[in-house]
Amino acid sequence: MMWPAAVGLVLALSTPVTRTLDVGPDRTYRDLAAALAAARDGDTVRVHGGVHPGPVEITASIALVGEGRPVIDGGGKGTVVTLRAAGGRISGFTVRNSGNRNDKEDAGIGVYAPATIVDNVLEDVLFGIDVQRAPGSVVSDNTVTGRDLPMPRRGDAIRVWESAGSRVERNRIDRSRDVVMWYSNDVQVTDNTVTHSRYGLHFMYATGSHVVGNRLHQNAVGAYAMYSSDLVYVRNQLTGNHGPSGYGLALKESSRITILDNVIAGNRTGLYFDNSPLDAGTVNNVTRNTIAYNDIGIAFVPSVKRNVFTANRFEDNLQQVAVVASGTFEGNVWTQD
Repeated sequence: MMWPAAVGLVLALSTPVTRTLDVGPDRTYRDLAAALAAARDGDTVRVHGGVHPGPVEITASIALVGEGRPVIDGGGKGTVVTLRAAGGRISGFTVRNSGNRNDKEDAGIGVYAPATIVDNVLEDVLFGIDVQRAPGSVVSDNTVTGRDLPMPRRGDAIRVWESAGSRVERNRIDRSRDVVMWYSNDVQVTDNTVTHSRYGLHFMYATGSHVVGNRLHQNAVGAYAMYSSDLVYVRNQLTGNHGPSGYGLALKESSRITILDNVIAGNRTGLYFDNSPLDAGTVNNVTRNTIAYNDIGIAFVPSVKRNVFTANRFEDNLQQVAVVASGTFEGNVWTQD
């Protein structure tokens, strides 16, 4: 029979000991790289202020926590911080000065396993937060300011690639290219603000995502869904988007889209439909939106059918509805029942 004390000893020996490794001038570790080299799964590395050189690669499942907004500076080379272990977390840092190579997709923070990226400031970076094949990741409460480059040379502020079930919440984006979800299903995109960028929100080959309470203002395009389905847009503000196309919200070959209770105002074109819905027998529903002060309220490619409009408010658009190019316009529903 095993005595209780022996049982306790066995449990103690089998339970991993988590540690906090402190980094700072008068702390256990003066050097961030040394602390990361010593860290094991489950540890917390707490950094107390200062400027720390990058690039930094994290291969253990740790929490990297900044106190007093420490800086990780990439020195203009590559991706500044790379996370490769599932369950990792980085919070409380300023991350700056990535490389400048689009072919290498140099970023502020690169995420290659499910992780949490919260409350960081990213500045002077090509790409901001790049999440690849990391399902269930959380990107929240970050501020990303893109590098001062011509639009074609900018990287994406937040890119979610093949990362189903992720959450993108309460981020503030300015002067970037896109916030984009590629091949990523069931993503929650909530309460983000995107300004002075190309596409405020961009879905490519994505399904089942919810887009709620975002503010997309003064971009070339507010939101664009391409080759996607089952997206729900609720209570977003899509305003002042006046690029060459200037769409508030555009759909291209996208099916079963719900557009509900949004404010779509002051754009070149409020809503744009191109071969949407694509799938036979499906409809897109546009309900209780305010569509106001746009040059064109809603624009359609002539072949578009099976969009249902209910209880929307059209106010002071220069042109309420337009058909782009020649052709007939029929098969959309403007009065339910």
